[in-house]
Amino acid sequence: MKSLIYLLTFCLLLSTTACNDLLLGERVPNTVIDSYEVFVEDFEKHYGLFQVKGVDWTNLSAQYRSPLVANATETGLFDALTGLITELDDSHLFLYSPTHDPIFFEGGISGRLSREDYEDLDLNLVFDKYLTFIDSVSEIIYYGTLADNIGYIYLPEIYDEPSFFEQYMPQVIDDLKETKGIIIDIRDNNGGEDESSKMIASFFADQRRLYMISRYKIGPGPEAFEEPREWYVSPYEGERYDKPVVLLTNRFTISAAETFSFAMKTFPQVTQVGDKTTGAFSDVVTRELPNGWLYGLSVGDYRNADNINLESIGIAPEVVIVNSPQDLAAGNDKMLEKAMEELR
Repeated sequence: MKSLIYLLTFCLLLSTTACNDLLLGERVPNTVIDSYEVFVEDFEKHYGLFQVKGVDWTNLSAQYRSPLVANATETGLFDALTGLITELDDSHLFLYSPTHDPIFFEGGISGRLSREDYEDLDLNLVFDKYLTFIDSVSEIIYYGTLADNIGYIYLPEIYDEPSFFEQYMPQVIDDLKETKGIIIDIRDNNGGEDESSKMIASFFADQRRLYMISRYKIGPGPEAFEEPREWYVSPYEGERYDKPVVLLTNRFTISAAETFSFAMKTFPQVTQVGDKTTGAFSDVVTRELPNGWLYGLSVGDYRNADNINLESIGIAPEVVIVNSPQDLAAGNDKMLEKAMEELR
């Protein structure tokens, strides 16, 4: 899993050929129609969610091609491609065009909701008001204690390799082992690596459990998928945390943070509190059009342990609560407070 902004920035900084997730297609003539056809054909072969979303790609792409033929300009192309992305309602999809405003167009909830307009997390408030102790590991794992002997872990991202979390999570668990419960806060978590999500979850696992099923699109046609992969999480071999856990989520909990949620929600001692997650689970690869524009493509169909796909739906919490701007302005994190109530 890759967060879109992280992936795009990383690819641009390293140059297009240096990024492992940037898969460049064969060079074709650079015309507006050529670029459109490359986009359409690539999605036909590799987009993993047409069936899930009930989309007839052939008809949809034909609808947007007709006005483009009549207006074969870069602006017409930008409008056509962003139109298709909007129709698919997928928060992993994006288009990067340095000549348009915005230069970075996102799909799904990421494109519909502004973080500024939908802000329900103030980390400074959490750290300054609620935590009685705080430590961090490389700004990747923040942890400490709250009132009433409740532990707290904040994960802003899950980009690092599983070995990083295998190395540092034991210290976190040891430091919090005397708490009566832990809140794992993954609000605004940008995602990262699924194997790392599984590693973190293993420190809370009670037994080996199936938590996710994935399959990857490998060619044109609705049934052209690889064999499904079953994902299992097993208990970490060292010290684990077996007391109650609250998983705190919001609408910007995305991608690998959501597959982490899949795993955590299979454990009987875990309760999800907050708002439902984004609903963008698939791996995303970055492609380049003949004109140099970049776009993101979701290549997988990811489902929970019950074989249910929640793309564009998100994972719903057992206890629903959302901070209002007025709550944060008044210096209150009602979501965190509710999570603490669940552990008292």
